[in-house]
Amino acid sequence: MLKGLDSLGLKYLNFCNGTFPKEIKSEPKEKKDAGDFNILVNPSSRFSKTMWPSQASARDSTLIGPCVESIFGSLFAVKNWKNFLVASEWHRQVFLKMSPKKTKGKNIFVWPIGVDTEKYKPKDEKVKYDCIIHAKHRNPNELPYIESVLKKLGQTLHPQSLRWAPPGIPGCGYLPQAITERCNECKYCIILDGAETQGIANMEIMSTNTPVLVFDVNAHYNYGGVHTPIEATSVPYFSDECGMVLHEKEYNICYKDNHDGVDKYKDLPTDNPGDRRGIKWKENYAEEKLSEFLKNL
Repeated sequence: MLKGLDSLGLKYLNFCNGTFPKEIKSEPKEKKDAGDFNILVNPSSRFSKTMWPSQASARDSTLIGPCVESIFGSLFAVKNWKNFLVASEWHRQVFLKMSPKKTKGKNIFVWPIGVDTEKYKPKDEKVKYDCIIHAKHRNPNELPYIESVLKKLGQTLHPQSLRWAPPGIPGCGYLPQAITERCNECKYCIILDGAETQGIANMEIMSTNTPVLVFDVNAHYNYGGVHTPIEATSVPYFSDECGMVLHEKEYNICYKDNHDGVDKYKDLPTDNPGDRRGIKWKENYAEEKLSEFLKNL
């Protein structure tokens, strides 16, 4: 996100590292105030008229963002903003529908941060495999199922899938540079994600210019009383030019809307009508959609 601003040569004040105003210094040691900047990155609830008096009368051109809000609050705590930058259209719709009155008359722009920067650009290397899979927070039975579909279609799979798991589990886990290296060896990526914390890995995959096919799920972490007014997604920062997203309602015969949080989500189908649904794939769906995706590569 910050590399995107750097690539445009823009000045910004970075709050991402939890820096307090008195500790902000420019190059080399000159103190700065928020009023000296037109772009504020992630101004949390610390942003106030008391701490930033000059910004209380900020110019209308002030742009707040890129801002990744997982628990809402800081966007609406700042009263005098006019322009706001978000990472995806899904992200934008959440803000608009979360508080239509407070966003009325505001400019909320979509910029797929990370996707159009140079850090993860492909190298001039020969493709070795057809597909790599990014798997995280999904039923463990789904990965071998998708692998079997790929094999049936004659697709070669990268031997080292991008699999997340708690430390200590063999064959899982990866370093950031592994995303670039492995994606650059493949034609495309399949994302089997359940719920991201920051969604960084998915954005890095998209930024490698590797086409992605996402089997989405309508599941999310339960942040107490905070629930999105639109359907949840496992890829909230997905950008349409990067591939195709298939929503769970299209392939899960046990699908049921899941606005109530991940605590009500069951990984496996159940006969108990009081339980929420799990994942049970429609027959031949993955094969048909993957074939369609491959034709458009």
